[in-house]
Amino acid sequence: METNINIKHYTKLDGKTFAFFGEFNYFPDYHIRRSPERLVEALGGKILSEVSPSLNYLIIGEKRGKGRSDAIRDAKKLNDKHQATIQVLTEKEFLNLVCPKIEKCVFAFIGTFSKGIEGIDGGAAALLSPYHVQLIDTVAPHLDYLIIGDRRGKGKTTYIRDAEEYNSKGAQISILTETQFFDLLSHQKNPTHVTKLDLPSLIMQLRNVLDPKRIERALQMLQKESYHLYTDIKDDFVGGIVKSQTNPDLQYSCFMSEHGEYTCYDNDLNQCMGLQGKVCKHIIVLLLGMSQSGGMKPENAYHWAKNCYRKKPKNNDHISSEMLLRYKSAQLGEIDWRPIETIPEDYYAT
Repeated sequence: METNINIKHYTKLDGKTFAFFGEFNYFPDYHIRRSPERLVEALGGKILSEVSPSLNYLIIGEKRGKGRSDAIRDAKKLNDKHQATIQVLTEKEFLNLVCPKIEKCVFAFIGTFSKGIEGIDGGAAALLSPYHVQLIDTVAPHLDYLIIGDRRGKGKTTYIRDAEEYNSKGAQISILTETQFFDLLSHQKNPTHVTKLDLPSLIMQLRNVLDPKRIERALQMLQKESYHLYTDIKDDFVGGIVKSQTNPDLQYSCFMSEHGEYTCYDNDLNQCMGLQGKVCKHIIVLLLGMSQSGGMKPENAYHWAKNCYRKKPKNNDHISSEMLLRYKSAQLGEIDWRPIETIPEDYYAT
């Protein structure tokens, strides 16, 4: 089964010029081409190898790449001198730019989802309702998207076969796995009137501002066993203690602020090796645990995480050391600091 999106759902890039510097950390496999450059060409755009006045978009990948800093500097010089109007986009901004549109499209779902829909009131319709899509329960020539759940479902093979047969006769049905579906949703422009999230919707939206692989690792941690999260939340700050899955004597003290500050230290005050310039899985466990328990609004968790995007962790162990001391005192019974408990079943529905 070939899974990707039909070209009819894309916005054409005819006549637009692009230059890429720095490798991409992540490129969704639902696209009709397997690299950013080939996708641009398929949509009618042109790839340039250097920054010049004729360049429309300069795309900066998250990973290192030769000439990346020079390209940004050259684009700024040309723009400042009014010799060009070059839009400098991050990797995620580029993915949003070329994301296929789903508004007013026709969707069908088959197979049971392992994550993302069963836990949402209203199912798939709740996720898609802001985009005014039409949901049908069969495969038809006018279908735009057929979404295949990872788990078994009655009629799954028949749906896929029918969609492929219609496509062979000229239909333009995009067949996507559930992971591709969530990637597609995460790169859609959020409707401005959507201000409230539940936990599964939060997880979907976080994929657009945090590392999707780290989100999956955090979910695996929460699904594997119960956690006693010692948390501290204020109007502009959330912190807590997250235990290691592999070492029972190791805990991580982490925090995130409303203004995009974050960090994570172990109980020896060594900075978490999982950070590497981005929000780590322990902080994500904290955000999801607090959101599920009601200690933090999911929409706040999303906006705070969004404010951390492209920011490096704060090199300050003061807050973390205070929380670790408080945690040790709680373990000794010297203070009353009661944890919230996470339940694995709550995260299998996401």
